[in-house]
Amino acid sequence: MSISAIKIRIAKNSSIVLLLVSVVLAAAAAWSIIKINSTVVSAVPVVVAKVNIEPHTVISTDMLEIQEYAFRLAKKGMFAKTENVVGKVNRTYIPAGTPVYIQQLATAGDNTLTTALSELKNPEYRAKSIPVEPIFGLDGRLKPGDRVDLIGAMRLPLKGQQTVVAQTFAKDVLVLEVMGDGGSMRGIIVAVTPQQAQEMDFVSRNGGHIGISLRPYQSGDTYTVPTTPESFMEKFLRQEGGGK
Repeated sequence: MSISAIKIRIAKNSSIVLLLVSVVLAAAAAWSIIKINSTVVSAVPVVVAKVNIEPHTVISTDMLEIQEYAFRLAKKGMFAKTENVVGKVNRTYIPAGTPVYIQQLATAGDNTLTTALSELKNPEYRAKSIPVEPIFGLDGRLKPGDRVDLIGAMRLPLKGQQTVVAQTFAKDVLVLEVMGDGGSMRGIIVAVTPQQAQEMDFVSRNGGHIGISLRPYQSGDTYTVPTTPESFMEKFLRQEGGGK
């Protein structure tokens, strides 16, 4: 084979190699472009406020809609399904047309009293604190979720004189939180009705005291009459005499 023929063959082989390299590089570039476009263009569903949602609103289906967002625009904390938002209460204002974020909602476990109260599903409930020393708080063993009866004891004008009276005025009251721990217990926070909250203030602000008694998980209610010095002595004397 002549030198000229060898040169021609080498030139052809080089051209083939260059062509193959060019094809591989072009394919790689095309794949990269497709991948980038797919990332940018592909859409994901996002829950968006259909109307302006004022704070502390129970969110309903008609307040929401689903919009398609580019994948790169979807953020952590957004929702993909409306059922994950419906029934929740928002803590902040959510403008129409903006995504709903989990941080805007009152959710279980976010450790706010308002959330704990709202989760009871009773709009009548209010949170109220009671000072309780450890010894009167069952040695500090009360826990959130326990239920108690509230007993008010104070001096009232009866028969022309100030008489100490004790009476259970609220039953089956839920303990929301315990202030302090064990031996350092300072009080409890309970869920009560506005009427019960009013009575609690009446007792505590008129020199009285509020006591608590723990209820079992399954308990019945027994009617109680007010305890006064006269009623206590009468019962005491009956017991002393063998009565009931």
